[in-house]
Amino acid sequence: MADTVETLRKLIVTKTKDELPQGELCVFMANAKLGKPYKKTTVSTKTGPGVGVVVPVTKHFGLGVSRRKVTTQVRTETKWKKTPCTYYLLCEKMMVVVGKDVYCFNHEDIKEWTIHNDSLTISTKDLSFLLFMSKGDIRRFKKVGEIIKKFDKEGHQMEELGFVPSKKQNTGGYNNSKIDSSISQSDYAKTIFLWSIGKKAGPVKKRNEYPAYCFNELGIQNGTQYHEQLINDGYFEIAKPETILSTYKMDQLKEILSSNGLETKGKKDDLIKRIAENVPSDQIIEQMDEKIYELSDAGKRFVESHDDYIKLHQNSNWGINYQEYDEIKAKNPSMPFFDACWGIFNARIIKNNGNVQYDRNVYFNMFQLLDAEGKDKLALETLLRVLYIDVNVNGYFAPRIIKDIGDRDKYYDPEYINKLYRGKLPETKCDKNTFKAIVDSIIRGDFNEEFFLKKLKK
Repeated sequence: MADTVETLRKLIVTKTKDELPQGELCVFMANAKLGKPYKKTTVSTKTGPGVGVVVPVTKHFGLGVSRRKVTTQVRTETKWKKTPCTYYLLCEKMMVVVGKDVYCFNHEDIKEWTIHNDSLTISTKDLSFLLFMSKGDIRRFKKVGEIIKKFDKEGHQMEELGFVPSKKQNTGGYNNSKIDSSISQSDYAKTIFLWSIGKKAGPVKKRNEYPAYCFNELGIQNGTQYHEQLINDGYFEIAKPETILSTYKMDQLKEILSSNGLETKGKKDDLIKRIAENVPSDQIIEQMDEKIYELSDAGKRFVESHDDYIKLHQNSNWGINYQEYDEIKAKNPSMPFFDACWGIFNARIIKNNGNVQYDRNVYFNMFQLLDAEGKDKLALETLLRVLYIDVNVNGYFAPRIIKDIGDRDKYYDPEYINKLYRGKLPETKCDKNTFKAIVDSIIRGDFNEEFFLKKLKK
C-alpha cells in the first residue's frame, strides 16, 4: 500500500508559474487551450447537369440551348476559438488560469469528466468547457487519474501526503508545514537529470522533448522549468566555444569560416579547431541562434558524488527505489553499491516468507546483479534456481532463462543441482534426475521444450 502513496507523492508539483490556494498540493499541471465554440456558416453553389431545349428558328432549323441547374448549399459547423491557459489538478480543487482570470472549482462541484484523445471536457453545476491538450499530456492525465483511484481504493487519505484539508482549519485556510519533499526535489532526480541531459551539450528543450522517465520515474512534470532551475542553481553553464561548435553542422561551420576569411576545407574537427584558434570566443557565443548549455564543474561533481544513483537508474528493472537504497546505505555508508542491492534482495526473500513464486523474480534480479559484477559461476547457480522454480512450481520454461543458461555453459557444475535438491524449495513436478536431464540438454544445446513438458505432465 505504501507504494501507491509514494507513487502519488512523486507526482506533486512543487513549482508552478501561478499562485495556488494556500497549502494545496498540485498533482497535475499542463499547458492547455480553453476552447470556446462558435458557429461558422459557409455558402457554396454547385452546378448540376445541363437540360437540353430546342428553340425553332425556321420550319426546318432549330437552335439547341442547354440550361444548367444551380444548387446553393448552406453549411453551418461548430468551430473552436482556442485561448492559451494552464490547467492544475489539486487535492481539493481544479484550476484553469487564462491570463489574469482564474477559474477554480471544488471537486464535488464537478459533475462529469470526459477524456478525449486531445482534449478534456469538464462539466460543473453551472457550466462546461473544453480544454485542448497535447496527446502526451492526456496520457499523463489518465495515468494520474488511475493512481488517484488506486490511492482512494486502498483507503489512503490525502493527509499521508502531508496535505491538511481546509475543513480541518478553523480559519478556513491551509497548512503546508507538513508537506514532504517530492521525488522531483530529491538528489536522485537531480542526479539522473544532470547525468542524462548533461551527456551532450544542448539548449533548454520544449517540455515534451524531455525523456519520458523524467515524469514516470523522476516525478518531474515540467522538464523545461526544472532545467532552467538547475541552470540558475549553477549546475549548467554556457558551453565552451569548442563544445558549441561541435553541435553545429558542416555547413554552419563553413559559413563561420567563410565570413571570417578562413579556409573552409577539411574534416569537422579541423574546422572546429580552425574557428576556435582564429575567431574570438565572444563572437562565437554571440552568433548562437539559441543558448547551448553544458554541465558546469559543480554539476559534474554532483553527478560523480552520486554515481550509485546512476547505477540504480540503469538497473531500474531490479525494482529498487532510491528510498530503499538510501535507507540501507544510511546504516552503512561505506557499503559498496552491489552489496547494498544484494542486502535489499535478501530482505525481500525474508519478507516473502517462503512464497517461492515471489522469490523467483528476486532470484532473477540477483542473477542480473551477479552477472553485472562478473561473478559468472554464482550467476549461473542463481539462474538455475530460477529454472528450478519455473519447472517445479510453475510448470513452464521461460525462453529467456533457457538462453541465459545456454550462454553460460562453460561455468556449469552438476553440483549446483545437488545443492538445489538438498534445499527446501518445493519438489512438486520434477524429480532430480529429470531436472538434471533438462539442464544437461540446455548446456549441450539440444533442449526440446515439448519433450520435457510431456515428461512433467506424466
